[in-house]
Amino acid sequence: MKDDNTKTKEIICSTARSIGASFPLAASIVHAWSEQESKKRWDNCQEFFEEIFSEMAELKEEFKKIHDSNPDETQHLLSLTLEKVMREHREEKRKKFAEFFVKTTCRGEKITFDEKRFFLEILDELNEFDLSLLILIKNNGKLKLGNLRFQQVLTKREEELSRYIVSISKLQSKGLIGETSFSGVIDYNVSGGNPNDWQNRCLKPWFEVLPMGKKFLESLTVSDLLKDENPT
Repeated sequence: MKDDNTKTKEIICSTARSIGASFPLAASIVHAWSEQESKKRWDNCQEFFEEIFSEMAELKEEFKKIHDSNPDETQHLLSLTLEKVMREHREEKRKKFAEFFVKTTCRGEKITFDEKRFFLEILDELNEFDLSLLILIKNNGKLKLGNLRFQQVLTKREEELSRYIVSISKLQSKGLIGETSFSGVIDYNVSGGNPNDWQNRCLKPWFEVLPMGKKFLESLTVSDLLKDENPT
């Protein structure tokens, strides 16, 4: 199945060919774009494998053992990850994909292949802010937005709150976090004003990382895989 970027590229090129006779400049522009796009994807691919080799430095034996036990699964996951990498314009996100591939592969059957595919899609959709918030909630056990410090200027506070609300919604929709209760806590209005205003209502719910969210975070780390080699 072709990805959206491939389909878009084909549509653009097809359209350019159809109007090329009347507008030669359009066809030349698309041809130049196509060549640049292909080079970019190839560069991303090379960079990805360099990152993989770097990530494997401490996990060579573990990676080889898992790969040898199920090479088809490893190669399929590599193919799926590479598709994401080749169209990703952000360098840091491409590095995340390389880390994900190596670390998820090294977990072997601790994470099913369906879960690996699901986590790959999640990683593709989440940004650094989303991931940081997920880790923050996990590290705190339970967390509500009312516990965080926000800008004092109303307009900036609303903008900042909105960003958190979007991330919370994304993490909930993926089944990574869920609302929970926290007894013995007195709620108060951080922003002042009407307690029913959205700025106050969004500060009250408590959230915790769900089992699938914890498993997703485990797929991005290797500390427990290395604990025998690096005792604390």
